[in-house]
Amino acid sequence: MNHSKTWILIILISLVSWDLCAKLKRSLNESEISQLTRNIQSNPQNVRSRLFLANHYFELKNWAQVIQILSPVSEKIPDNSLKQLSHSYLQTGKPREAHALVGTLLSHSQKSVDTFLLAVEIDSEIAKRTNFQPESTEAQERLFSTLKEARGLHPEEIKIYEVWLTMLERHIPHFAFEALRVMEDMKKNNVSFSAHHHSLFCKYNHLAGFNKETQQSCELATQEDPKNPENRIYLGQSYVNSGEEEKGQRLLASIGEEFSTSAKALHATAQNYHQNQNLSQAYLFYKKAVAHKESLDESYLGLAQVAFELRKYDVALSAFKVHCRRTDKLHQEFRRASGLLKDSPEWQSRYRQSMLDCKN
Repeated sequence: MNHSKTWILIILISLVSWDLCAKLKRSLNESEISQLTRNIQSNPQNVRSRLFLANHYFELKNWAQVIQILSPVSEKIPDNSLKQLSHSYLQTGKPREAHALVGTLLSHSQKSVDTFLLAVEIDSEIAKRTNFQPESTEAQERLFSTLKEARGLHPEEIKIYEVWLTMLERHIPHFAFEALRVMEDMKKNNVSFSAHHHSLFCKYNHLAGFNKETQQSCELATQEDPKNPENRIYLGQSYVNSGEEEKGQRLLASIGEEFSTSAKALHATAQNYHQNQNLSQAYLFYKKAVAHKESLDESYLGLAQVAFELRKYDVALSAFKVHCRRTDKLHQEFRRASGLLKDSPEWQSRYRQSMLDCKN
């Protein structure tokens, strides 16, 4: 029975188109894999067999096998399989090889959204991996140029904008202003905002320093995405920055309790108490923040500062050391604390030794 199925498969391979050959609705069985492998061994130019076998391994995410099967016939395979080969090179840490292949796809008159986005991801990897600055800069410029072309051809495709925002945050130091322009393009091209997009709009307005726009966008975001504590954080900070200190401080003080499972919420509440010199509450929330599995580097610094002011020198020293280890940087607050311990020579000695260890 298996022998009959294998021959049926071979007949299908001979009759159907290349694109259809690469789209079986199920995984190949061992007999089919063996037969296809023998076909390739007996005739290395048997492209149809390679497409079937490569598609099987691509679905299994066996990138090395896809490369081994398709690379010898890369000039003869259809676009879909060329995209698989390019993707496989990317996944195995070879973005330059992937770039060479996706360039062929981009030279065609018809280009799919997926092809554009694959090219962007490849250039992003090149930009991150290379130590040669001109090559990194060129890859960054190329990826944003690709996104512009993709938007021009597919202005209502939401994935293009989402990847664009991701790339801005990944590669551009001060990305908020450009991110806001991208989101304005989304509105202009009638791309509907999801709850997540409302939260991003809130964040970018905050990072850009637009207090009025932050309040408007974050108030809407708290309604559309109520489980995201960052909307409340940015909203509270915008109230403080625009002169409504009491309103903002009340909001920030409540976030750590309401979103106690969020490291960012705990830090925001601790920071709020710290800035208002409520050291006991700041200490309590900084302790909760650093105990969180996703604790922030700045929570350790805040805990160190508050603990030091409360004369909990052991807690402060431990927090300073963790902050230094996580950031690989000796913070000026660590230096300042050591200098203030001149009346406690034993503690000063311990702090200074820890500072030396931090530098090393």
